Amino acid sequence: MPKTLKKRIMNAIVQLYIRLTGSSLAQSEQGGEEEGPRDPQRGEILRRAAAEGAVLLKNDGTLPLSGTFALFGRCQQDTLYSGYGTGGDVRRPYAVSIVRGLTEQGASIEEGVRKFYEDFLAAHPADRGGWGDWPFSYPEPEVPQSVLDEAAAKTDRAVVVIGRASGEDRDSEPERGSYYLTDAEEKLLSDVTARFAHVAVVLNIGSVMDMVWTKRASIGAVLLIWQGGMETGNACADVLLGRQNPCGKLPMSVLRLDDYPKNFGDPRENSYDEGIYLGYRATETRGIPAIYPFGHGLSYTNFELRARVGQGRVQFTVRNSGPCAGKTVVQIYVGKPSGQLRTGDKGCPQRELVCFRKTALLAPQEEQTGEVLLEERLLSAYDPARSAFVLQRGTYAVFVGFDAHTADMVGTFAVNEEKIVEQCTPVLHENLKARIQRELPTALPNCPLSSWEEVCSGKRSVEEFVGGLSDDDLIALSRGDLKMDSPLGPSGNAGVMGGVTPSLRARGVPAVSMADGPSGVRLRAPASLVPIATLLASTFDPALVREVYRLLGQECKERGTDVLLAPALNLQRHPLCGRNFEYFSEDPLLAGKLAAAAVCGLREGGAAACPKHFACNNQEFGRNLYSSNVDERTLRELYLRPFEIAVREGQLDFLMTAYNKINGVYAHYHYALVRGIVREEWGFAGCVVTDWWMRKGRSPDFRPVKNNAYRIRAGVNVLMPGGNYVGKGIQFGPPAVGKKNGLTRAELQRNAAEVLQTILRLGKK
Repeated sequence: MPKTLKKRIMNAIVQLYIRLTGSSLAQSEQGGEEEGPRDPQRGEILRRAAAEGAVLLKNDGTLPLSGTFALFGRCQQDTLYSGYGTGGDVRRPYAVSIVRGLTEQGASIEEGVRKFYEDFLAAHPADRGGWGDWPFSYPEPEVPQSVLDEAAAKTDRAVVVIGRASGEDRDSEPERGSYYLTDAEEKLLSDVTARFAHVAVVLNIGSVMDMVWTKRASIGAVLLIWQGGMETGNACADVLLGRQNPCGKLPMSVLRLDDYPKNFGDPRENSYDEGIYLGYRATETRGIPAIYPFGHGLSYTNFELRARVGQGRVQFTVRNSGPCAGKTVVQIYVGKPSGQLRTGDKGCPQRELVCFRKTALLAPQEEQTGEVLLEERLLSAYDPARSAFVLQRGTYAVFVGFDAHTADMVGTFAVNEEKIVEQCTPVLHENLKARIQRELPTALPNCPLSSWEEVCSGKRSVEEFVGGLSDDDLIALSRGDLKMDSPLGPSGNAGVMGGVTPSLRARGVPAVSMADGPSGVRLRAPASLVPIATLLASTFDPALVREVYRLLGQECKERGTDVLLAPALNLQRHPLCGRNFEYFSEDPLLAGKLAAAAVCGLREGGAAACPKHFACNNQEFGRNLYSSNVDERTLRELYLRPFEIAVREGQLDFLMTAYNKINGVYAHYHYALVRGIVREEWGFAGCVVTDWWMRKGRSPDFRPVKNNAYRIRAGVNVLMPGGNYVGKGIQFGPPAVGKKNGLTRAELQRNAAEVLQTILRLGKK
């Protein structure tokens, strides 16, 4: 069956489900302008964040704009504010397009070109498609030669807006109109650069596309604005007009498509053969040329940097040596010794990010100094032979600069003796059956019936409360309220857990409501549409990200939602991954630090975070079927690290597993990862939930343990949204308890206790 037909059938199924269940899976109205009530304070925060995440890729003086300019490209009006799917389909109260933002800020836009696009788009509105079938781009109209010539007679300046959409359940494709420019876009660029001496291109995109063409000499400037939420147009205007000095930095390397990992797109398995050499780790070690390196981003001013290496620390001074105030990001990389690990086969990348600092707004000639301690854990490398993070003996080189490629080596330091920084438990090559048997919990003693109010007041412990629950109550705590848009939560909720049965609610157990994220609180009530995660990562500013997520926490609280399913912490392994817009970066440290900031911000605003998708969810095609096959060192140093930082520094309450398999085992059944690494090594004491629905499975070591029993044994507490898998014919019964080698009542009790301890920490009654 052709892929397009499959998509149409699936879209029809989903839309039918929406009508039958009242699910919140409503199609977003991407593009266009809207007007509704505005909160000036929140709008200002989001506008500032969107502007600070804009990345100036090149500039010969074309930007900032002055005088009259011609504005080309349909995304000036059909602006893309976010990605599609659960991570972006927020009912925003308003949205400001690029042309509107420029107009309202008094920009002098050439009238003939503006009128052409206004008339054309009124007659040819964009087709926005449906679930998993949204267009990657909108067809560009051919601008009449007379309109071009008339505009060129009035001004020598032009701006061309190029947009690309991306979204859940659909990867981008290596084709024109998706990863590559269309013929119409090529002609537009050719026509414009032939007539205008100063041309700037604005990229309104959610994920990296081909950027080889941006190096053409005829293009004077390229501004990457990403998708900035409902304030996209205002933020874009701020930067283009010079009212905001661009300070964003690329959170990924921009390469030629052939230079990204080769194994991507297979519906069954993808081997991460590149190992630890992802992105700039590969370019700087193996000499792969980057179109734009990780951390790159220009400014309307200039900065000078001095740094020196001390005993386990780096001191730096950055000075604004240019004509206007601006911010920048000081990036510190370390080159570790290679060949000292007992596995010894991969060495170490020549540069790894170990710290970054966003400066304050520096006036011309103003300086800022800083000092950074080099953490042993970040200097260490994982040695699978010893299941440990090891600080190797040898010489470490320190690089400081404004991107991964041009950072200068400022010094070295020596480690004279090898040191085990952290001893771990192996994920692979272990007798899992023996480990599970060894770690089975002991049943709690039977206790009298008690109320949740007694637990909240401290009269009873959670364990005593659980000791009085029936098997039915314990099983109910291991699933959500069967469907999305539960009547136990606000309209349009993603699901509800906790007190999902009359029996539990009679005991006082509250229902805990969840809403999709991370681009906003996705309910039927309007909520702020915030900049995509990739844009927020481009700010390199944890304090700003914390501020944005504090806003989201406040909106969750106002709308009756306890948990936001955000942030998304998968790495940007490949540019064609449709969900990259939800992910922060290719670098695990940057992603992890921003995740911890987001978690803390949500908590300060009044809601809990539920980061996702644990782990290695780096492809949308076949996401319920394929296996990410990755060695343990790569898994720990790259793909698990953002989650680890979020757990350890953010003190997480919730975590969501991924749809995919990791090394042949579905994430929601992965004992070694969930109960092993997350709970035992990282000290996670919260609640682990599945991504919405899961695939069937049976334990290879304990045949009676399957599906929900298999999940619970692995440490994944709650099946969300709790019912059957829509459109797949997959049904889950309650977990069988008490069979030989099967799930024990003690495991059900432990599971319930972990759920209830989390609800208790939320302070919900």
